[in-house]
Amino acid sequence: MARSTQFDTVAIPKRIQLVTSPGYRFNNSNIDSQLVNCFAEKDTNDGEYWVQKRPCFSTQLLLPDSSGASPARGLYRFHLGGFNNFVFLAVNNARLSRLSGGAGTTTLIGNISGNQANYAFETVLSSPNRFAVLNDSNLAYYTTSAALVDMTGLANFPANIVRGWAYLDGTLYVMTINNEIYGSANLDDPTVWDPLNVIIARNGSDIAVCLGKHKEYVMALKESSTEFFYNNGNPAGSPLNSLRGSKIFYGCANAYTYQAIDEENLWVSRGEGGVYQVVRLTNLRPTVVSTPAVARILRTFNGALGTGNSLLTSSFQLKLGGHRYYGVSLPVNIYDYITNTTTAAFVTLVYDLDENLWYKWTSAGSDTSWEVSGTAGPDITNRVIIQNYSTGGIHSISEDYIQLTDAGVSPAVDIYTVDHDFGTQRTKQLNAMFFRGNQISGSILQLRYSDDDFKTWSQFRELNLGEVRPSLVDCGSFYRRVWNLRHKSATPFRLKTTDLQLDIGQG
Repeated sequence: MARSTQFDTVAIPKRIQLVTSPGYRFNNSNIDSQLVNCFAEKDTNDGEYWVQKRPCFSTQLLLPDSSGASPARGLYRFHLGGFNNFVFLAVNNARLSRLSGGAGTTTLIGNISGNQANYAFETVLSSPNRFAVLNDSNLAYYTTSAALVDMTGLANFPANIVRGWAYLDGTLYVMTINNEIYGSANLDDPTVWDPLNVIIARNGSDIAVCLGKHKEYVMALKESSTEFFYNNGNPAGSPLNSLRGSKIFYGCANAYTYQAIDEENLWVSRGEGGVYQVVRLTNLRPTVVSTPAVARILRTFNGALGTGNSLLTSSFQLKLGGHRYYGVSLPVNIYDYITNTTTAAFVTLVYDLDENLWYKWTSAGSDTSWEVSGTAGPDITNRVIIQNYSTGGIHSISEDYIQLTDAGVSPAVDIYTVDHDFGTQRTKQLNAMFFRGNQISGSILQLRYSDDDFKTWSQFRELNLGEVRPSLVDCGSFYRRVWNLRHKSATPFRLKTTDLQLDIGQG
């Protein structure tokens, strides 16, 4: 019998899962599989993932008092005590403003020396007045939200401090560049300091970078290691003792990458081997959460401690819609393997703590980093508030489709799939593609493909996700193919899978 020339028809369409981890093969965040301006959420009913547009923010609610065009420096929800008795403190350029709890007014509290990067905040629960303290790179202040006091002018306040606070059992701690951890003299009082209340993070000779708190421990992040201290209640000197056996060999590359989320901490680390990684600390146990692909982007990070770009690095933590995000915006060098050129760029990488996935978020209308440097909330109407890094403007943010654009501009959601050959190098004839997502009127999905490993792309084709069964037909033939699904409509967007009706050829 002669061999049949009939194609092997795939009776059941091949299903593509749209959720993917970044595949960056080089230090380039613009090629290979990735999720841009979106996030993934596992459907507990079938185990598949929905891919959804990232949180968007409203038109500007408030613009804190500013003295120039320098970027924003910090945002903090300062609870004054009592139900709904709080304000937002916002640093913009060299001024600290008080924002009433969502009422739309701002009050200048005072001027701040210098133009540093984002400030670190903490609350001291003193009575009758609570204090908010803020510091960064040898600058420190406290306020009751009515006036601003420069703490560097206080008697015995240590000089040359690094960024960050640790508030433990009524004592407020700061750390100097010489690894000295000083504590306040009186409980719940940031105004008086004792030169004898000091302990040195001496388990290693690396220099201090940042001070933080992990659960009930003071955490000293240094260049290539991190040490922990606990309250031993010592009657003289510092109440702290070193927690023996707890030292970890993950230092902090830049203090502005450090964030605390619930009882966990994340930061960009650079160990003694010189490799940049994102570390997640849980119950004193560090875990490297940056994948090899993310590490390839971090490899060219040029904003480490002591570099000219160190103040341009920023990070944020965001809890919204049942997700916890750690985002870091970094100056990096992007390599283009097609043109063999390298260019400087800023990229925002976002880690989803609960889905254990990485995304790239960009500013709406561009491919630059997402310009959010601070989050706080909720306000009196239960909104989460963010601060725009470039403008200092305050916006509300939501991933529940209350806001569908960033201040009126829709971000481009891009889903780049992995390179599919469906297990064979034989020719595939793609007769139709079917898309399973939310049926929303006016929601337009664009689709293009590359058959030559991201070098060139087809023209975009469009389909209406408002239809009952959105589909495309006559999609050509290929050996291997990558798809780029793009959504730019100012509508909700949620997509789960794509089904492909394929015929498999003989050669």
